[in-house]
Amino acid sequence: MKYFFVIIFLIFLSLAYSQKENYHWVFGNGAELDFTQTPPNIVPNNSMEASLCNVATSMSDYEGKLLFYTNFNNIWTHNHTLMENGKHFLSGVGFSINSCYLSCMSIQSPKSNTLYYNFYNRVDNNLFIPGELILVEIDMLKNGGLGSVINKEILPLELNGEHLGIASHSNNKDYWLLTIGMDNKLHANLIDNNGVSSNSVISNLATNSQAHTSRGIWGYIICSHDMKYMVISASQCNGNTGDNLFFYSFDNATGKAKCLWSLKTISEYIEGIEFSPDNNYIYVLCGLPRLKKGLIQIKLEENKNVLPTKITKLASIYGGGMSLAPDGRIYISYGTDSLSVINKPNLEGRLCDLQLNNIYLHGKKSGNKLPRFQKRISYTFTCNISCQTAEFNFSPCKTQEWDFGDGTTSTETNPSHIYDAPGTYTVKLKATYNDGTVHTSTKKIEINAKLNNKLVILHD
Repeated sequence: MKYFFVIIFLIFLSLAYSQKENYHWVFGNGAELDFTQTPPNIVPNNSMEASLCNVATSMSDYEGKLLFYTNFNNIWTHNHTLMENGKHFLSGVGFSINSCYLSCMSIQSPKSNTLYYNFYNRVDNNLFIPGELILVEIDMLKNGGLGSVINKEILPLELNGEHLGIASHSNNKDYWLLTIGMDNKLHANLIDNNGVSSNSVISNLATNSQAHTSRGIWGYIICSHDMKYMVISASQCNGNTGDNLFFYSFDNATGKAKCLWSLKTISEYIEGIEFSPDNNYIYVLCGLPRLKKGLIQIKLEENKNVLPTKITKLASIYGGGMSLAPDGRIYISYGTDSLSVINKPNLEGRLCDLQLNNIYLHGKKSGNKLPRFQKRISYTFTCNISCQTAEFNFSPCKTQEWDFGDGTTSTETNPSHIYDAPGTYTVKLKATYNDGTVHTSTKKIEINAKLNNKLVILHD
């Protein structure tokens, strides 16, 4: 008997990290997680050393292989040696006396897939001196593929504090560099083939925040995974008692943001923020040892313009780092030799399955911050056995090439395909953007026949 299996393939936009650049986390004082396997492997040996504020980040290539990692002192290669020109690389750049290094992030340059931009921000203990944002450029073709620092410069931005974010542009190639200036406004600077633009797109911050107007050094800019929203936090310093968590809509085509609502959390300080993968919850880590503290979950309303009414305190803990990992879990650092994990962050309240101190780092200290990675939009697809018509828009894509895994191909947008026999097939999609950027996505689908000849997909 011959079976015909008709599959409708639908392309949809999903959020993913640019390839697998976040598959290695190197942080704290020699701690490292390798997410190329599940659960992540605890890597025992690297050269990362504790630094001021324990700020660190790392970068992997599109296959998830470690390229380099950095703190504010040094940049190391994947084999844990100092990168060429990476030792004390910020020495002599800008002010150094009484300075505090607060945050750093790395991205692949839009110019080339072998160039990387590292951003480091620091402020002076004298609050009347603007903070600096330093750009360090790495060329991975140099030094036999180990990489080399080829440029470092102070960008023409005057920072209010540690607020630093990077958002994907709507064209899915460029970025927005997000900071808060001494003018107490949000600055969005385009990062494209020409480098970092000196022209800022300015957005007003919330008017009901005293913390934003008094040099709130500590704070975060965290974008949702669909790039439609962002959260900005601010410490309540100098006696401020106003709101300290602000929710903004964000247009990643123009760089403009607008505050939708704000609230006051359970503590004066916010030490970590992360969105759930489905963008329906915000997790906030609040407090310091001598202050009120706690991990809270904020359930966003269906209309995200509306102030949330459901806030759940999950635990009386404090810390300094919280990041979503490739395995869909949110990891939390305390500066100890263990990490806590939110295993099911898309679920409400206790169902999110918070497990405290269950990732032992083999004696390595985590520091009070975890690496933050820039997410980008990529194409993937879903399969539907229904023969009914389905429509979907995906205008950023110029062309698409399908390989159905049985020797046949298609260039249609949402093709249907007939499989002659049950089995496991590897379906590949190659999507080309208008600017020439190419992304690929692969899924294995398993086709089974039941006795009643109904079509069944066991998994996709």
